[in-house]
Amino acid sequence: MEWVLEPLVAVGPLRFGMNPDHVVSALDGAVAHISEGLGSGIGWGHYTDWGVTAVYGKDNGLVAVAVDAMD
Repeated sequence: MEWVLEPLVAVGPLRFGMNPDHVVSALDGAVAHISEGLGSGIGWGHYTDWGVTAVYGKDNGLVAVAVDAMD
């Protein structure tokens, strides 16, 4: 799958402002194998099957995405 960066809008299928449930849905039901604070308002989840870490800010909105280019 090819991911496209849309600055301040989206990274691949992930749109900024999504909550963790929407991210899971966009990643075909992926599970965050390593996470902290998911559901508490601020946190992050690493989706190892995708090589993606999603960072959530206030109110669980997606604020940043880190992509492992080696994956």
